[in-house]
Amino acid sequence: MKDTVTYDVPAEFVEKILVDNDKYLALYQQSVDDSGNFCGKMGKRIDWISPLKW
Repeated sequence: MKDTVTYDVPAEFVEKILVDNDKYLALYQQSVDDSGNFCGKMGKRIDWISPLKW
């Protein structure tokens, strides 16, 4: 059995964080509960050559 190794997150990364663990878990739950709308909403955050048609 392998031991788990963890590392502290450097302070300069923590200062720039956009999604903490609570926000991540909420986003994950949205993706599970309503994946179609979630993916559509997240897809609008990316610059595409043309919008994806489902």
